[in-house]
Order: sequence, then structure tokens, then C-alpha cells
Amino acid sequence: MSSRSDALYLSATLDVEEFLGIPLQGDIRIPPEASPKQFAAYTLLHSLLKKWNDRSVRADQVALVKFLTANERCKNWCLDFGNLRDELLFNEVRQVLYEFFHPDGQMLFDSFEDILERAYTGPGSSIGSVGHFSYYAKMFNSNISSTSINLYMMYRSYISKRPNLLEAELKRCEDFGLCCIASGSRISFAPKTVRESRLICTEPLLNSYFQLGLGVLLTERLKSFFGIDLSSQPKVNQQLAQVGSTTGRFSTIDLSSASDCISLSLCSKLLPSWVFDTLMEIRSPSTLVGGDAVRLEMMSTMGNGFTFPLQTVIFSALIFAVYRSKGILPVRCDRPLDTNFGCFGDDLIVRDDTFHSVIGLLELLGFIPNTEKTFNDGPFRESCGADWHSGHSVRGVYIKRLDSPQDICVAINLLNDWTARTGIPLTRAVSYLMGLAPQGGFPMVPFHENNDAGVRVPSLLTPLVRRDLNHSIIYRRFQVVPIKIRVLEGSVHAPRGMKVLKYNPLGLYFAFLYGEIRGSSKGPFGFIGIRQLGTSRYKPKRACTPYWDYMPRGSRSCGSLLSWVRWETALLVNTSTP
Repeated sequence: MSSRSDALYLSATLDVEEFLGIPLQGDIRIPPEASPKQFAAYTLLHSLLKKWNDRSVRADQVALVKFLTANERCKNWCLDFGNLRDELLFNEVRQVLYEFFHPDGQMLFDSFEDILERAYTGPGSSIGSVGHFSYYAKMFNSNISSTSINLYMMYRSYISKRPNLLEAELKRCEDFGLCCIASGSRISFAPKTVRESRLICTEPLLNSYFQLGLGVLLTERLKSFFGIDLSSQPKVNQQLAQVGSTTGRFSTIDLSSASDCISLSLCSKLLPSWVFDTLMEIRSPSTLVGGDAVRLEMMSTMGNGFTFPLQTVIFSALIFAVYRSKGILPVRCDRPLDTNFGCFGDDLIVRDDTFHSVIGLLELLGFIPNTEKTFNDGPFRESCGADWHSGHSVRGVYIKRLDSPQDICVAINLLNDWTARTGIPLTRAVSYLMGLAPQGGFPMVPFHENNDAGVRVPSLLTPLVRRDLNHSIIYRRFQVVPIKIRVLEGSVHAPRGMKVLKYNPLGLYFAFLYGEIRGSSKGPFGFIGIRQLGTSRYKPKRACTPYWDYMPRGSRSCGSLLSWVRWETALLVNTSTP
């Protein structure tokens, strides 16, 4: 922690103390009969510094031990039916998955070409291409890595039908060689909470390419079969959780290390054999832990391109199986007002009368419900970043750092939104953060701006307004300075300190078709924007808006609908003298 985090926590504690209704001694324990405001005050103090970016070797070790334990559980898992009902439910899950992978009785895909048609490079790093995060750099300026030469030959066969793409690949081979065979993925860590890091397995480039293509296929089928659109499903889950908190009709279920508990043995028994074989072909069989290869007994890890859609498929099939066994018709999630289930990764929502059956089936298949985040009784439910108590939003605020002016603006905006949702003033906390402003103060920006652009305020709190010739309001904002790969005639220039890129003209052509090369006023061609790691660089920039006091209809904060009146009032209260 730091002096800033300690001061912020103390200020927030003084702000919410009167709403807790309980003495602040040691760990705060909220009473079961707590009101929504009491609950919100407690969750704010509990969450405020939970994800503070103060990573340690200990946090990495906690994540690694948890991962290796899950891997060992997968190795030792075996199917053990306690009774005939368990066996019937298991077979029903298999039937649902068969229907999922056989639309109209046909295989969902019948060749790797179907996968490659949808394949793409993700935003993260890959083995063999660390340092650049663009399609051009990965596919045409790197030593393509794969766990199997077969994957490369399938990729080569696919592009051989596309002469220009093949020529681009031949140029890459000339510069970097054919293909680098890797034993598997490689473990790395990212911030999660102060106690535990997030463990990610970086995949070989070609494996990741195939995995993401399969992920698209699964995502498309999720929508047509289960009615689950992964782009909008979090909103559906949030709404169902809110209903569950007011009526008790729905229970929310969260799982511990869900993706790490999908064992190879389970998949071999649940999935059609041709699906299982495909997954085995494109997954990493092992991962490097401190230089040692550890055989993966789980089907996939965080970092694998098909992990998230695959677990959504399996858990949705599990819910369908339980519903069918009870004579309940699952209502598709593309009808959010009528739907009676929700699934987004390991965020599950089920009818309360199926809760115990779903939990029992999850445990039978080797999954571990997270008892701290699973709710069937009482007025509290949570799902997909929304926490509800009796229908009221009580989600806390997670502050990760206060190192830069942009970090502080994010914190101020999040705390103001929290006050708008809960009705609890945070005058001391916001006043403390505003006191950290650099010389000249923070930029004041309208509601529609990003949280890191400045402090979002209504026009009542803005200084003297300036307008341009179109009568739009001019204001100052923080803007990220993008990192660009410049594309010039006959050359490609990477930013200073990054790996030099070679010129591959047809590779650039496909990067343009991919939508990666953008126009530029400087140079004859354009640039490729690449993902930034770590702290972003900002610069002040002038912007304008035709109407300052505008909140788009349906604006939400942690699942809760915002109104302009509540938000404006929250800002006026929080910026008043404490």
C-alpha cells in the first residue's frame, strides 16, 4: 500500500461510517438484516483497495499453487455416479452438447478450414512474437510458433489457395524461417488482487490463431442454440441478478478456477469424439513453469482462445440438462425480459428451484462453487460486475493505483458514480483526491468522456465556458498518446526501443484488408496502432462538444441505470466542503 491509499481509505471510512450502523472494530461484518445503504457502505470499504496494484512474489505464488492444485485435481478426477439420477443428468448434458455441435444433424464444422476462415490474432502476446501486438507483426514479422508441425502444414495448405497470402508467408519464411516448434504455453502473471495474481498462459502463435478461430465458431453457435450473445450477455445476467435480489426467483453461482477445472477426462466423456480430437489438436499439451514443462491435465487455460466460449457452452448445457430433467423449458437469453437462465463463462444464473440440482451436477463434474460469491438465500445477488441488495445497486469501487493525474481522475469519477447509485455522499474522499491535482488542476470534462480524460462534471461546475465558431463548447482533456508502427514507402518503422520490423509488402496489404492500417497525414501510407502495456502516456488535448449536459439514454454504472438528476446531485454533494 502507500500513503495515498491509506489516506483515501481513511477518508472513505469517515464518509460512510454513519451509514454502517455498526462500530468499526477490526474486520467489518455486515449484519444479516442490513439495509441496502448499510450493505453498500460495507462493500465500498471491502472493495476500495482490494485490487490495489501492489503485486508481490507472494501473490504470484498463491496463483501458481492454486493453478497446480487445480491441474492435479483434473488429473485425479473420475466420474463417480452416486445414484441413477446423477447418471441420467450426465447423459442429458451429453445429449445437449451433441445437439449443440450438430446443428440440423450436421457437424458444426467438418474441417480445419472452417476454423481458419474465422481465425484472427488476439490483442495479447504470443510465443515467438513478444513485443508487438499487431496482426502484421505477428503473422508476417515473426518466427511463427506452434506445438505441432501439423498445425503449420494445415495453415500452409489453407493459404496455398490464396496466392497473395502464400507469397506474403514465403517472404516471412525467407526472413524468419519456416516454423518454431514449442513444447506448449508459458506461464505469466498479471495483477488481480493484492492477495492473488492472475495467472495467464501465453500460447504459441499458431495455436492461438486456431483457438481464436474455433472460439468464433463456438460464439456463433452459442447465439443460435442457447440464445447467448457474448457481447450483450453480461447485461442480461445483471438484470436477472437484480430480479433475483428482489424476488428470490433466481440464484447466482460463481465457480472457483472454473476454466482450470475442465479436465481432459471430463471432456473426453462429455464431448463428441471429433470435437474432443479437434480441441486436443490445437491446445497446448503443457506449460512452462520456471523453465520446467508441466503436463496440462485441464483442457485449456486462461490465455487459450477457446477457453471462455467453451466453458460457456459446457455450463449452459449443464443448466439445460437440469431444466429438462425438471420439465422446465429453458427460455433463450435473447429474450432478456422473459429468460429464465443466464450463463457468461462461470457466471451462472438459474431458477431458485433448480439451484441445488445445478450445484450437485457441477460438483459431480469436478467444479467447485465459490461459496463467497454464490447466493441462493437472502436479498443479495451478484453477477457480471453488478451487485444487488433488494434491487439496489451496492457494488463497491476498486481503485488500482493513484500514481498519475489520470489515475486520480478515474478514482474521482468512480466514487462520484458510486454516490449517484447509492445516495451516500463521499465528500471527504473526493475532496482528498481533488487535493492531489497538479498545478492548473484536473481537466473538467462532460459526462460522455472516458474516466481517464478528466473529472466528469455537469456544466454547473465548469469554469468559464469557451465556444468555437459552431457554438460548441471547448474544453481540455487528457488523451492517450498512441504507439504507432509507421508504414512508409519501402519500409516499416517501429517505435524506439521495440523490435525492428521487416518490410513485407503483401503482408502490409493483408494488414490493410484486416483493418489494421489507418491513414495518416504524415507519410504516404499510414500507421498501425499497437496495444500498450503498462502505464499509458497522456497529453492534454483540446476537444469540443455541442451539448455538455447530456447523458445517453440507458447509461448504466455497474448494471444500474443512471439518471442525470441523481448524477448531477452526487457531483454537487461530493464537491461541497466536507
